Amino acid sequence: MRLSLFVLFYFLITPIFVMADMTPKYEAILSCGINGQHIALQACFCNSPHTELELRKSDSYKMYQCHEIATSFEDVRLDGVHIDLGDNFELKAQNSSPSLLLTIKIINKNNQKSVYEKSASSFGHIWVSDKILKN
Repeated sequence: MRLSLFVLFYFLITPIFVMADMTPKYEAILSCGINGQHIALQACFCNSPHTELELRKSDSYKMYQCHEIATSFEDVRLDGVHIDLGDNFELKAQNSSPSLLLTIKIINKNNQKSVYEKSASSFGHIWVSDKILKN
């Protein structure tokens, strides 16, 4: 009977811990705006000349051109575009707006604390990866 209860408990509680481990560790918040107010992310990439956003998460890589930025990310909030990064990531961006500020903020999802924040003005670039956060 005790063994049956142990096995039942093990199979009931194990999925909870496994699901908790799947939560991404880092989240990026990308914003483009003025005076700390997010306007629209594509506004920092769709000026002449256009710039790109590059994102590598684990083994997947994608370069987003300006016309893809508006439709590629679903989690858009008042403070910017939120992107789950996981534990292994690299993010590169260059601002093409002459008047707006591109900002990238990285949040540790385990404790909801900001671990990195950088802004770039016209043609400035931002590069961040999990490796520099772990140093």
